[in-house]
Amino acid sequence: MKIFVQRDKYSGLQPFGSISMNYINKFKENDIFEVSIKKARNPAFHKKGMALFNIGFQNCKWDPPSFDFYRRYITIKAGFYESAKVKEEWIFQAKSLAFDKMDDLEFEQVYKAVLQEIIYDIEADEETIEKELMNFF
Repeated sequence: MKIFVQRDKYSGLQPFGSISMNYINKFKENDIFEVSIKKARNPAFHKKGMALFNIGFQNCKWDPPSFDFYRRYITIKAGFYESAKVKEEWIFQAKSLAFDKMDDLEFEQVYKAVLQEIIYDIEADEETIEKELMNFF
């Protein structure tokens, strides 16, 4: 099981979010666990990335079947995909942008490339999109 913890000023590492809290509350006092620590991605940056996709989806000039389709399409256009040749055709699949699948540095590369694709797709400029992103926070 993976849980997220956050270091606070006074009591050290604390569960981050209700799922982590509920899991930790199942532990018995004095139980011992092996723990591996990896710094998680910035949740605010992840939200900003999803907000960016939302802006693109809401303003695109074509009719995507769904938000999820649009997100995968733009991710592939931005160059973050896996591909395989099946028979005589190439199949492309967007890489996962899940919170726990990449660190901040990799997500920043994805964010910048996606931003450029959305600028092109909705025919906007970066300043306009950044202003619009402020409405999501």
